[in-house]
Amino acid sequence: MVISSILACISLVLSRLAEDFIIFSTPQFNYISVGAEFQDTSSLMPHKRNLIVMEIARAWGAESLGHLMSILAIIKGHPTGYNLDLQEINKHFIYLGVKTIETIAIVRDMLKSIKVNEEHVKADITKHHLLTTDYTELLALKLRKPYREVYELIASLIRHHKGVHEVYKKLSSQLGRTLHPEEVINKPHEGSPNPYYVRKYINVALKEIEDFRRYLGSLNKHNVANIT
Repeated sequence: MVISSILACISLVLSRLAEDFIIFSTPQFNYISVGAEFQDTSSLMPHKRNLIVMEIARAWGAESLGHLMSILAIIKGHPTGYNLDLQEINKHFIYLGVKTIETIAIVRDMLKSIKVNEEHVKADITKHHLLTTDYTELLALKLRKPYREVYELIASLIRHHKGVHEVYKKLSSQLGRTLHPEEVINKPHEGSPNPYYVRKYINVALKEIEDFRRYLGSLNKHNVANIT
């Protein structure tokens, strides 16, 4: 039951990632380009390319929940001990494992083919109020006022000015400097989207996975030794 829950959770995360990739690859966003082997033409529109592998991965996230719910429902009505009901769990558990591993492999291979369209990403950064939260935080610290109070002032400023550049110009004059997207991304502390810390978290996760693999290997060797 625990392993089935973990597999379903992994599938849900992959489903959310698939949704991100699908959205970011649409012409409206055009943030990423994906290898042709992961796309196919629309059944109706010959000009349209669909990210079909991610659409299937997204659907699997929902399907995995169904298998998990079947397992939980079988256990829920089962008395303590063993009855033949438990064998009906096997088909759901096996399918969960196989399909989740397949989905992980597909997402991994697709990630290798992604190319980021930096021009489109940078263009959207300049059009939207993506730096407003950071301006609010820094102004609250500079003015020694509660964040919520500065938040209300900046929200009012945005309501009365249509252009993002005009708002940033006023905020920059209050702050005494202009913020840039690179500065916001590369914050020098943990928990930020700084690539250095992101890689650090990834390396820690990879080490934990490797340590767990070694632990499982030691258990297998111990069991074999006891048998012999």
